[in-house]
Amino acid sequence: MVGGQTWTLGALVVIALLVAAGSSDPGAAAQPPMPHVGSARPGAAVYVRPALATRTTRPSGHDPGPATRGSTGVSVAPTAIAAPTAPAIRTLPAITSSARAGRPRVGQRLAVTPGTWAGTSIRYSYQWRRCANHRCRDIRGATRRGHLLTVADAGHRVLARVVASTSGRSSVADSAASGVVLGAGALGDVRLVSSASDGTPANQQSDNPLLSPDGTRVAFISPATNLVSGAASGGLFVKDLRSGAVTLVYGGGVILDVMWSPDGSRIAFSASRDPRTELPMQALVTSLATGVTTPVDAAGFGGPGASRSIRAVSWSPDGTMLAISLETSSNSYLAPNAFNVYVIQLVTGAVTVVNSDADGIPQPGESSGAAWSPDGTMVAFTWMSSLPWQSNTNTSSVYVKNITTGALTLASSTAQGASGNGLSGADHGLEWSPDGTRLMFQSDATNLVPNTPRYFDGIFTKNLATGQLTLVTSTRDGAPVSGVAGSFNPDGSQVAFIAGYPVDHPSTPTDQVFVKDLTTGTVTLESSTPDGSPGNDSCQVGATPAWSPDGTQLLFQSAATDLIPNAPTDLGIANLFVKDVRTGAITLVTSAADGTPQNVPSDDTMRGQWSPDGTHILFESGAMNLTPVGTDSQSIFIKTLRGDS
Repeated sequence: MVGGQTWTLGALVVIALLVAAGSSDPGAAAQPPMPHVGSARPGAAVYVRPALATRTTRPSGHDPGPATRGSTGVSVAPTAIAAPTAPAIRTLPAITSSARAGRPRVGQRLAVTPGTWAGTSIRYSYQWRRCANHRCRDIRGATRRGHLLTVADAGHRVLARVVASTSGRSSVADSAASGVVLGAGALGDVRLVSSASDGTPANQQSDNPLLSPDGTRVAFISPATNLVSGAASGGLFVKDLRSGAVTLVYGGGVILDVMWSPDGSRIAFSASRDPRTELPMQALVTSLATGVTTPVDAAGFGGPGASRSIRAVSWSPDGTMLAISLETSSNSYLAPNAFNVYVIQLVTGAVTVVNSDADGIPQPGESSGAAWSPDGTMVAFTWMSSLPWQSNTNTSSVYVKNITTGALTLASSTAQGASGNGLSGADHGLEWSPDGTRLMFQSDATNLVPNTPRYFDGIFTKNLATGQLTLVTSTRDGAPVSGVAGSFNPDGSQVAFIAGYPVDHPSTPTDQVFVKDLTTGTVTLESSTPDGSPGNDSCQVGATPAWSPDGTQLLFQSAATDLIPNAPTDLGIANLFVKDVRTGAITLVTSAADGTPQNVPSDDTMRGQWSPDGTHILFESGAMNLTPVGTDSQSIFIKTLRGDS
């Protein structure tokens, strides 16, 4: 109770303050202006607003002396102001395009108008989002009014989210989604990647290309001296597919093991310490934002003048750790002059030896490879050792190291826990299923499953939770056959592999690509002619079949000449093909835009890589006829598989 009056608005009590408009005592001291309280709707917050200063008035023709404020107390009617409210949307944000008409395309710039809002002093912020299958995700770094469409946007719709803010209150509104973004080129277009920004081809061979996680850049290695100014002896380059700009990341020397960080902001690689020699190697990480290259030092072993090699192996999924391979000293009890895998925390520098027990004590032997589980908690690796719990010596086994707990688990074992009696994981990489429950590896052990032939080299998956071991390379009836180069499809239900024995076809005289359904056991020949027969030449065992991101297509390498009409007729030329596993259609990738096959055998076309959206394939070729600008050495190209479609 103030001034004798109280008002109740719903559950809110508002105290009305009376202001003395005057005093019966002309000499009374002037009172400070009292605050006004306004009315508000029930349930609304109410704020007190100070009154304006009182202006002195005098009756006309009368001057009593000192200013008189009146002789009667006047109760001021209550007024109110509501609490600040968030801006209210009137018209939705809208996307505009730099193109005059048609669907948006990679390379075009979109902009968003924020719409109209009710409110004052409104500030706007923006977040572009990429949408597919009725789900949208924020695009990293796309927080301006404009957004340049990248290869990663192709095949998706995009929208802009606008946040309108005032007085600490905010409202959010999304624009309508754009049309499906088209690829940068027309269907079948081939673009030379290993070129200067003006399109001039590299003057020496280029290889080991790798697309960035968002598909907008390509890292590659070349001794070319004409790609950028100052690259006197070539090095590691990055080509921006949007602008054509080329950046020298690291110059000179022998460079290996190039890999993008998961967020695409850094590149890890191995380089010779002395540009004139290959060994010893050092592991390096370059920030693409700053251009700073930092050596990866394992417990002080890789400092200046170090004589032992350190090689980069793989990033953890969150980019905070890096697995490296470190050469041991000549008197190391682990394995003299051998290599072992270490995991380094890049921020803290903490080091973990993967072939160590639960207490962190390193165990004798040599470890190699490092495949991270999808959640980044475990590392699978190959270990050649003579540990007490192994029943065989001079064998290699596949183990899994839990980085969090330190636990070490043998993966290349029978369901009962017996170690394989041969070489496991030695020849081909290890691969986790997309959900992280199973590990795929290759082994020539004959005791892992029954009825294994003497000369055998097959692919297995191990369920780490249940211990169940599954032979992938088998006939429909379950008979073991040799096979290599396994690859999970995106949902983990199928595995593609290469095998040379009869699997699901009565006669398979050469190495062919098959797909095994892990649920039904069905085996399907994929490198087949239009009538379903195996190709008339081999698929390259060094080229692991690669699934498209949506799992509908399979990329593989083959020297066959009868997979498609008008295919290359010179046996022995390695070509890349894409098989649509739904329709059976096969497309030749290593061809010019008009369909002309490449005219020179390719040394490394097996390095084909899908773009993240599945619309392009990056590959190497020594052909001179794939683009209008001819090349005369091993070069890097990108082929458009889906453009306007």
